Amino acid sequence: MSDCEKGHSIVHLHPTLACNLKCKHCYSVSGPGIGKKGLEAEKVIAYLAYLAKEHGFNVLSISGGEPFLYPDLEKVTEHAIELGYFVQVVSNGTLFGSARIKRILSKINSIAISIDGDEQLHNEMRDSKLAFKKSLDGINLLNDLGIPFGIIHTVTKQSWQKIPDLLEFAVLHGAKLLQLHPLELAGRASGQSQMQLSQSDLHKLYILVSALQGTVCEIDIHLDLTHKVHLTDETQKLVGSSENVTEIQDLTRDLIITESGSVLPISYGFSPDFEIFNILSGEDPKSSIPDFLANKGKTLQKLIKNARKKVIDTPEIDLFNLTEYLVVQSHVPVSTTGLELVK
Repeated sequence: MSDCEKGHSIVHLHPTLACNLKCKHCYSVSGPGIGKKGLEAEKVIAYLAYLAKEHGFNVLSISGGEPFLYPDLEKVTEHAIELGYFVQVVSNGTLFGSARIKRILSKINSIAISIDGDEQLHNEMRDSKLAFKKSLDGINLLNDLGIPFGIIHTVTKQSWQKIPDLLEFAVLHGAKLLQLHPLELAGRASGQSQMQLSQSDLHKLYILVSALQGTVCEIDIHLDLTHKVHLTDETQKLVGSSENVTEIQDLTRDLIITESGSVLPISYGFSPDFEIFNILSGEDPKSSIPDFLANKGKTLQKLIKNARKKVIDTPEIDLFNLTEYLVVQSHVPVSTTGLELVK
């Protein structure tokens, strides 16, 4: 839910598509009655152990779907903590009443609650008349239990002007972070182009957030946008400082485990052509990352560099989400990019 200090490597676990809500901006196709069982805990834990012991991964970020509907969430979080992971969860905050969930909340290190704006906008986005009230009840419970939390907001054309009000709400309710993420046209949100911010909107958002960041000291405000002038610094975080790639962190500090068991680099939605491993395959994962680096990793490095050049050479693009841009580029047919993808 927050920026990790330098040296942290993050596993983003999406163990289930099950969710009690059917949100318009969902980056997947999560919803009621979908994927109730979720990933087998033992498979998840085994790969987390491999990543921690062999490659130094030390942050586990769990989302979904709604992660608290994942039956094995408690088991996975307990083992992840034993493995040395800092565990954070992204939730809609509406299901915090049970003893099981309170136990999990007491063990994890941090949690982010997704809020879409004021009550009317939030409920409309969530297709539920009670979503906002239940999320607020969840936030109040976190405060009662003394559990630090942040708020994550998907910024849309309908919501960006209300961010000052959302910041006031976050401060009033004791949030430590307000993370703002412009809508991505992926998953169910792929049909919501009318909600996507234009470049003009993004410029206004960028200026607004820059102004707000200097107004409060109680909360960290983070905007998931990169300006072209900072592209070199942002790309450096992904590619590393050396042409000689010897570890996965030289390419990315973020690995994704999807609800189908697929392990992907950089971000959810990355092309399956770049799959590193599948935890459900029954194979030994020990060589998965070295094999990836020796083959597909070389193509990924070229893709990142080509994407950087494309942004620089496109006058119409000033502000963008770097990981989202790379996801889009990962799906461009290899024949049109000049890249050679090694299977």
